[in-house]
This record gives sequence, structure tokens and C-alpha cells, in this order.
Amino acid sequence: MEAFLEDIADRYHIHASGSIHRMGSASCSWRFSDVSGKQWVLKTGRPDARTFTILQGFALLFPPFRHPEPTSRVDDPYLLYPFMDGVPLDQGLFETPEVVAQVLEVIDRLPVLMRSLALIPQFERALRLRNEGFSPSRSREASRPKALADPGETVSNHHQRQDIDCSFQWTKDRANACCDFMRTSCIWPETLLDAFKAYAHSMQSIHFAIAGNNLSHTALVPEHLVLDDHKTLCILGWRIEPRPRFFMMYSYLAWEALYSGKPDPFDDYRARLLGNRSRPFYDQHLLVAAFCLLDQVERCLSSHAFSQAWVEKARPAEDLFRDCVERLDTLKTGRPALSNADL
Repeated sequence: MEAFLEDIADRYHIHASGSIHRMGSASCSWRFSDVSGKQWVLKTGRPDARTFTILQGFALLFPPFRHPEPTSRVDDPYLLYPFMDGVPLDQGLFETPEVVAQVLEVIDRLPVLMRSLALIPQFERALRLRNEGFSPSRSREASRPKALADPGETVSNHHQRQDIDCSFQWTKDRANACCDFMRTSCIWPETLLDAFKAYAHSMQSIHFAIAGNNLSHTALVPEHLVLDDHKTLCILGWRIEPRPRFFMMYSYLAWEALYSGKPDPFDDYRARLLGNRSRPFYDQHLLVAAFCLLDQVERCLSSHAFSQAWVEKARPAEDLFRDCVERLDTLKTGRPALSNADL
């Protein structure tokens, strides 16, 4: 750790003062103060280049949330950014109705921001020309062919195809791993898991973005969300990768339900899922909702060493998971819902 701090002092003239604190027992993130009292976050390990570039690009898109603003460079062996103070949502705020509404609104807007990444090279060029004293009228004709030929390097057709394939493979591998885990644990019925896995392996439509790209924050759950003093949402834990459509929404709702203290914690999840029945892509909602539920249940059971309390929480989750699979099967085959005996 001392070597990192020395490098930061040499490169960025930020000198640590006092003790440095690890942010979580198994975390690679550290918090420290400099000599002026400003607090910083240091994440050891070279940052993911795509995620780093997108975080930098957000500065030109004015997102409705706060995010890490890197001070370090992409080729540094760490990520350094100013600390964002606030109340973590996993300390009880995550199921407050107004907070849930705020989070889901941000989740709705994140895909739009991801699509707007294609415009960043044009924004940067316009700012550069303005700073150099060129008027828009003088630069318009010169920039037009480039804009038509290259609407955005980050979302070229080649990258889109790669992202679709990456999302499909990741989902397939994750579904296999979760199903194997639940099967060997004898927690959920094998036939139910097999019925789900067949759809997870065959429905490629969930990986196609409606427009732009299918990039997502890979863990947009309360553990990585903070509410600051101005009630602005701060999003941490950034790693941006291709994921199925609706992945961020159902991941948050699944985490919320599993950690909820409400008598029927899955009411909100079920209500929002059923509320999409009349909207397009309902079959995709069902599959991704089932997938995110399974994904979060496996993570909870693994991290809590199969405590009896978490095994009990997995039972109502199974009921909702079954409901998703049965409804999906009815939509796809026209058959009535599978009976409990069949599953």
C-alpha cells in the first residue's frame, strides 16, 4: 500500500495524511485523507479500460447521479477518485418507496446514457474547436463526413455483435453455474431448474439492445449505492459489461426482496413484474426476472454459508421463480401453466 501512496504523491502531488482504511473486509478499495483534509478512494489493480473511459465520458453527459470521477489515468495500476460521502442504501434505505423510485428512475435512464456514449467524440471535438477559436459554421462542413462515417467508435456494429455474444455467453455460463449450485444443494427442484435453463440457453432476444448497446453496471444493488446529503444518488462499484435487457432493474429488485424485512418481501418484485404484462417484451421480462432472482439467491446463499435463515428466504424466492418459468412456458408454448407435480 505504501508503494501506491508514494506513486500517487509523485504523479498527482496528493500526499496521504493519517491512517488509511479498507472499505470492507474483502475489498480492494481503500479510503484516505490528504494533507488538506480531502478524502480519496484508492482501488488497487489496473482499472477496466472500457469502464474507465465511460466514467470519464459521463462528465459530458450530465447524468442524474454522482459517480467516481477518476483523477488517475487508465494505464495506472490503480483507480483514484474523490470520496463521495453519504448513507449507504444497504443500511435500511433500500426499500424506502421514494428511494426505490429514485433508483428505478436512474436505472431507466442509464441505457439512454450508454447510447449517448456514441456522441462523446463529437462533443469533445466541438469543445476542442470552440477552445481553439473555430466557429461552428466554419467547422460544420469539415466535420460532417467523419460524423457520417463514424457515428461513435464505442458502438460500432462490430462491437455490438461482440457485446451481444458476450452477454449471451455470460448469461448462459452464469445460469449453468447457479442451476448446478441449487441442484447440488437440493434447495430448488431439478426439473424447475432445467425448464428455466432451456429458455436461458435459447432466448437470444434478451441480449439485443432496442437501440445503441446493451452495456450495464454489473452490480447495481444497494451495496454500491449511496445517498448524499442533497438526496442525490451516488453509484459506486462500477464495472460496465454487456448484460441482458432489464438486468439492472431486476437485480436491484431481487436484492431488495431477499434482504427485506417486510412480511411478504416479494410483493414489490411480483407487482412490478406483473405490471409489465401489457407491455412489449413481456417474455423477456419473465426470463430476466427469473435469471436475476436465481443469480441473487445463489450469491446470498454462497456468501452466508447456507445459514438456515437464508435457506428459509430461498423458499418464497422459489415460488416467484416458478411463477416466472410457468408464465414464460405458457407464453412460448400455449400450454397451461406447469403443475407443481411436473416441476
